Amino acid sequence: MAIQDRKLREKEEKRRLILDTAMKLFVSEGFANVSTRKIGQRIEFSPTLIYFYFKSKEDILHTLYIEGFQKLFEILEETKKINNPLKRLEEAIRVSIDFSIEQPEYLYLMLSIRPDSQASDFKWDQSIRVKEFFGKITKEAADQGYIEAKDLELLNLTSWAYNHGISSLYTMARNNDFPYALDREILHQSVKFFIKLIAKKKK
Repeated sequence: MAIQDRKLREKEEKRRLILDTAMKLFVSEGFANVSTRKIGQRIEFSPTLIYFYFKSKEDILHTLYIEGFQKLFEILEETKKINNPLKRLEEAIRVSIDFSIEQPEYLYLMLSIRPDSQASDFKWDQSIRVKEFFGKITKEAADQGYIEAKDLELLNLTSWAYNHGISSLYTMARNNDFPYALDREILHQSVKFFIKLIAKKKK
């Protein structure tokens, strides 16, 4: 049993090494410029060994893409403990931003890279899940009178766009030539400002 466990552990370690190496290469060199052979050369794995774990570089990218969203949803699920839906919406956006700061490589793959459009595994389902997650909070906030929205779907789209956009801005801000300084504190202040804009005004 110990030998079987060790083999399973070694197999998972090799798979993880392929994923981690590919992620660094995809981010630093661009998906189009990275081949499975290049990934293998970086860690001294043969192409045959790479293909034992993944059928293509698109398969590797898709695995990383799903992993990134799984990590994000694990964090978002924690916000369900907050009863006030407006405060929950604020916290959900805030932790999404923290994810952007703490997991920049995953974020880049989740937002910026798509393989050839014929790669059928790549759909918008994960991004739509994020939109639906925020949409449920927004509807609950509106139903309870925290938000006054004549067009709830439009507000949901706006919230999704804000969350997506602020994360994308942070990704761009990591480049040295980006014209604005964006740090965690400024981004958190932006979230508070956004929530204040959409909150129902007290009479």
